[in-house]
Amino acid sequence: MKKDQRQIKDQRLINNQARSYAIATQSVFKDVMASGKPADRVVSAYFRKNKNMGSSDRRIISESLYAVFRWWGWLQQMGDPEKMSDWQTILFIAMHLEKVEKDPFMMQWKKESGFKEFLSDIATKDIRDKCEILGKELNMQLKLVDLVPSWIYQSCPLSKADHANFFNSNQTRPPMHLRIQGDKQKVISAFQGKANLEQSEYLKSSLTVRNARINLNELEPFKKGAFEVQDLASQAIGIATAAKPGERWWDACCGAGGKTMQLASMMKNKGAITATDIREWKLDDLKKRAKRGGFHNINAKGWDGIHAPSKTDFDGVLVDAPCSCTGTWRRNPDARWTSTGKDIREMAEIQHKLLRTCAKAVKPGGYLIYATCSISSEENEEMIISFITDHPEFKLEAIPHPLSGEPTNGMIRIWSWEFDCDSMFVARLQRG
Repeated sequence: MKKDQRQIKDQRLINNQARSYAIATQSVFKDVMASGKPADRVVSAYFRKNKNMGSSDRRIISESLYAVFRWWGWLQQMGDPEKMSDWQTILFIAMHLEKVEKDPFMMQWKKESGFKEFLSDIATKDIRDKCEILGKELNMQLKLVDLVPSWIYQSCPLSKADHANFFNSNQTRPPMHLRIQGDKQKVISAFQGKANLEQSEYLKSSLTVRNARINLNELEPFKKGAFEVQDLASQAIGIATAAKPGERWWDACCGAGGKTMQLASMMKNKGAITATDIREWKLDDLKKRAKRGGFHNINAKGWDGIHAPSKTDFDGVLVDAPCSCTGTWRRNPDARWTSTGKDIREMAEIQHKLLRTCAKAVKPGGYLIYATCSISSEENEEMIISFITDHPEFKLEAIPHPLSGEPTNGMIRIWSWEFDCDSMFVARLQRG
């Protein structure tokens, strides 16, 4: 009798836990969709308000939330997300598609939902198989193209052969990439037993981290600035600058300073980098990172977005322009459903002005590097062609692809499925 009572009690706890996770995930999801704010900010704010949640609770809710966003193109066809019963079904399927960790409450849902065993291994299937199996079992007309908003197809130069790669890549989370700027062996030793660490097959100075649940701030090499977390595509942009020791560079839209730090490392702490951003609060992160890395050739300051920060022209100017961020949908799947085609047009106008403003600060013979994390032609190739037409003193410089080594005309696409990273664009121009 006591055993039966214990089972009933355990069952209630699991049911309550399952429902609390569903309510939390639904709440954050609705907030993101209504506000258009990034999911990571919204979920962080939710956890700050609900400090009673443990690390396991936060992990399950976060992973489940991102699973819903990643597969929302299909999931939104499976019920009314306002109804808790439908939402639990939506969330349950999302967790299987994403292969979210199997906790007791998930097993309980499986028992009560009536779903067949087809869900048990669907996470291991190819994207086409997922579409076919799930659509057949639920009697729905699911399509791969529904996994991203329709407006993207008008902006992205995808060949038919690349469509499957595009969908497969978007439906998986990218790994963490590290850029080494200190003792590589000490970095490897620090991660031993804590994560799967691989040498990047594209860059000797980069390591790939998989299946990591680790607080980087606790690692001694991180405290001493031996490495920085930086996506492989972002590292490729830094390489495209070819910054050299003793030069003067301007990182016009530096943000938190990932590429600024890379330039400083490439320049071996010699020369000078002026790092600016109109969001002056972002510079606090850069200053901390520069101090941690021991770089003293970085001058970080706010920028009005209009005037050059120096009366002297620069050897090189990096314009890592604000953009629609469509190339980071692997990492931020919520942005697929909170962005619109209008964002691309608005960003293109900003980029147009920014590129022309920054170009004035490049000295004769110097270099202008333009980059985005967008897959839109309007923000990338079309932007560069328009700029060169108006500024014939600038010419594209043919350089090898930073990751593959293949020859390019100076405009480079970095696709997520080719290098297991974000998708980005970079162009290298020289002033005559």
